[in-house]
Amino acid sequence: MWFQTLERIIPKTHPKLLRSVETMLVDQLFFSPLFTAVFFIYNGLLESGGSILAVKHKFKTVYWETLMANYKLWPMVQIVNFYLVPLPFRVPFVSCVALGWNAYMSVLNARHSYH
Repeated sequence: MWFQTLERIIPKTHPKLLRSVETMLVDQLFFSPLFTAVFFIYNGLLESGGSILAVKHKFKTVYWETLMANYKLWPMVQIVNFYLVPLPFRVPFVSCVALGWNAYMSVLNARHSYH
């Protein structure tokens, strides 16, 4: 659904490479910060038994580190995705990369455990 939304909001009149970069920028400036925040807040609430203070502390500890790591990997992945991968295959392509990324996020999450 997200990739279809991006297809609709980025002008199709732009050259393909420019369109790919614009799409990546929208993805990385809106989706990535939000997804990263939701990941740590949701996991934090589950792991801490709902302690808002514990979630705030953990969020401050890992959010920026994770977001900066995100920006080292995902912009290039997404440019390749938007430039070379046809729309029906974008989710499977990103899902393959996301396996490793989600493992990394889980390691960061576990490293800053509540216990």
